[in-house]
Amino acid sequence: MKILQVMPQYPWPMVDGGKVGLANIALEYARQGHNVHVAVYHDAATPRYDPEPLTIHAVDHVPRNTIGRIARSLLLRRSLYTWKHDTPAMASTLDRVIAEQGTEVLHCDHTCMAPLVIAAAKRYGLPWGFRLHNVEWLIWQRYAERFPVWHPARWYLLNQALKVQREEAHALAQADVVFAITPVDRDRALDLAPNANVLVAPAGVDPVHWNRERQPTMPPQVVMASNFRWVHNVDALRWFLEDVWPAVRQHYQATFHVIGMDVPTWVAEHAVNGVYNDGFVPDLAERYRTASISVAPLFVGSGMRLKIIEAMAAGLPVVATPVSAEGIELFEADGLLRADRAADMATSILGLLRDGELCDRLGLAARQGVAEHYTWHASVGLMASALDGLRTPRE
Repeated sequence: MKILQVMPQYPWPMVDGGKVGLANIALEYARQGHNVHVAVYHDAATPRYDPEPLTIHAVDHVPRNTIGRIARSLLLRRSLYTWKHDTPAMASTLDRVIAEQGTEVLHCDHTCMAPLVIAAAKRYGLPWGFRLHNVEWLIWQRYAERFPVWHPARWYLLNQALKVQREEAHALAQADVVFAITPVDRDRALDLAPNANVLVAPAGVDPVHWNRERQPTMPPQVVMASNFRWVHNVDALRWFLEDVWPAVRQHYQATFHVIGMDVPTWVAEHAVNGVYNDGFVPDLAERYRTASISVAPLFVGSGMRLKIIEAMAAGLPVVATPVSAEGIELFEADGLLRADRAADMATSILGLLRDGELCDRLGLAARQGVAEHYTWHASVGLMASALDGLRTPRE
């Protein structure tokens, strides 16, 4: 099957969950025998790494939010999110690849790329699948709700949320098949477009890659791995360090390690409380071997937090807010503990720290649960099968 996959960001190196998802979907399509071309936006300042057997068609464009773009968006009927991704250069790239390669199906990653894919699908009579990595309008709404009612940012973000919601509903209704990442997002998609053809294709891992021999250190390490270029991850980290971690350290001398890109410099202020800035780690699976517990304290988001799945695949129990764990159908007995209040999260972490046998048992359950339910092989296989079924002329 000849697939043209359209994505909003160049996913190599795979330094965050979003890029890991994009890259692994494309690579797994190829591993399952499909001819995959990828049309993607790329920052010219970022080195290229185009892995075989994928064929990459990169368009140099950085759809970053700027003051100028935000100001201009106030005058547009379209959302900032889709407008800044909709470029003539990408449209012409899609035309060229389809014409030259004999594309049979289109795969669209993220709502922001849907207008381009809808237009190309209509021009060439091609079927297309829409990978709903998250319900985007909900992220904008949840972000808005973090501001007080009098704050101008709240009203701007709520206005953008309504625009994205309208565009997302249109894309869902137009797609031949929609791949939601969780059952929760499937239901939200159907609320927006009741007649949409929606399947659940969760995020995943390669269980073999994450299955390393565990060697936890003493004192135990609690870890949080994120990309801190995203403001919501920074807010989550601040909340955890200010409201949760002091209560843990008061009763147990564990250490807390912050892992990822662009860790805020103010983390150093918490060093006296056993907090370490580990920065970017090239092999997270290896780093997790010495850790005991992972935390995911996010309050804004949608879709699935891949970092939770990865930590569990590595044998770590995870303590997460309900928003972070949303859509993951694994629970406390599987090593995924949910807590939305600071006191409850601290209590859950302390329970695991004080009972090493329980921590180990839940870590093993986490690894097994992920291997059974969340793999790229199964998820991409489902998407490929659905797309293959669309390869007949449409009336």
